[in-house]
Amino acid sequence: MVQGTTLALVDSTGKRELAPLLFVSGGASDQVNFLVPPDMASGVATVIVTAQNGTVSEGLTNIAPVSPGMIQLNASGLAAAYVFDATANTFSNVYQVSGGQLIPNPISIHLGTPCFLKCSGTGLRAAGTANVSVTVGTTNVDVSYAGAQGTYQGEDQVNVALPASLAGSGDVAVQLTANGIAANPVRVTIQ
Repeated sequence: MVQGTTLALVDSTGKRELAPLLFVSGGASDQVNFLVPPDMASGVATVIVTAQNGTVSEGLTNIAPVSPGMIQLNASGLAAAYVFDATANTFSNVYQVSGGQLIPNPISIHLGTPCFLKCSGTGLRAAGTANVSVTVGTTNVDVSYAGAQGTYQGEDQVNVALPASLAGSGDVAVQLTANGIAANPVRVTIQ
């Protein structure tokens, strides 16, 4: 089910449209990652996957204008994110690779130094910045942007300011809520 695979969606109004495919794998654990076309109606939709050999598989999914999900890098929930230090004008990842493993790269927050966390997600752009909230640990943080990431189709980005009060927090959860719907939490480490 790899080359030549197509995926069609039939939305709640009966409209049928091919969906762009992002990833297709075959074998014992077939997987198809796709984008829902923006003009599909909300509600229950039928997913129709057609393999190159003509085999058809069908299932149901729910289409909603907002269905937030945060991108994590590994099973421990490490955030797909980076930090922007406005004073030094530098970017750094919230992870590093050591011995072939992804491990946290602690975020350094200094008093008087603006520091911004930029996280990757999906399914939240329709909420708009005003309807997105983020908590880092137990602290509500200011969301300066929530919307399309701009480079990768279907990927969204959320930018939040990290206040100096978070210094020394250690391993914390980053919890995003869009239009009242909570996304999966992701993790960062703050020194």
